[in-house]
Amino acid sequence: MTQQPHDPETLRDAYVATLYEVDLEGQRVVLRVGHRVAAALQRALRSRGAASAAFVTAWNPGSTVLNVSENRQRQRALCEALAEAGFDWLEGRGVDPGGRWLAEHSVLIAGIERERANALAETFGQNAWLWVAIDEPVRLVFTAHWHRRAGA
Repeated sequence: MTQQPHDPETLRDAYVATLYEVDLEGQRVVLRVGHRVAAALQRALRSRGAASAAFVTAWNPGSTVLNVSENRQRQRALCEALAEAGFDWLEGRGVDPGGRWLAEHSVLIAGIERERANALAETFGQNAWLWVAIDEPVRLVFTAHWHRRAGA
């Protein structure tokens, strides 16, 4: 595994190229930035009473690679926060299609409001997260952490 790139343009390209996988009833559904959500995932969200969701991780805050133990501890804390708040989520992972870095365990949180998802991503030090809406392309959303890094 190599360090992830740290300049904003290269990072943005890496986030867009990532395959965001969701575990759905024994199958893997892939989310891609700019692409519509697969029909199976649309049905799963609707069955949970949700028209949207957020794909968030606690791994590698600020795109700084941490060891697996630290990342697992951070992800457990994220899941505990979600459980405490009563959210429904599906397990997932962000996968580098070039294999340069390890998959980041993630969650797809059904029905979370966009502002709350952003606050959650900020709390866990993330540069970006995905907004997933049933009838829209998947969107990459940048946090204040990103904007500070990119000087925007």
